[in-house]
Amino acid sequence: MVSIGVASDQPGLGVWHNGGYSGFDVDVARYVAKALGYADKQIVFKPVTPRSRVSMLESAQVDMVVSSFGITERHESAVTMTGPYLIVRQDLLVRAADAGDITGIKDMNGRKACVVAGSDVTDAVRSQAPKASIEERDDYGQCLTSL
Repeated sequence: MVSIGVASDQPGLGVWHNGGYSGFDVDVARYVAKALGYADKQIVFKPVTPRSRVSMLESAQVDMVVSSFGITERHESAVTMTGPYLIVRQDLLVRAADAGDITGIKDMNGRKACVVAGSDVTDAVRSQAPKASIEERDDYGQCLTSL
């Protein structure tokens, strides 16, 4: 058996829906597990969040994490990284009514930003919009609801 941590709330990457996981990260996880000699029935997926993924690796709750996980100095000092297998950029999700006023992270000065606890986005907002108010939530769904 191999236990793999994946996101459960990131559409297109890792989502728990109808009793199973799907998304690009989940497909990559299955590919890696198969390359390591595991059959599909030997894979156990466990949900991870940006806050929990390192601790779940350190405590051996999962054997690996395949999830949006920035390759940063902080992360590389805590866990062994491979890849990248996907290069993405950070962006903002804003209400349609605010799209004309918020075109970049610097426009968040004086505004409230919701970020998922443990994600690298917190540092980006603090450095590029120091006057923004940061609201941390446990998962992306909670930030969406807050929006």
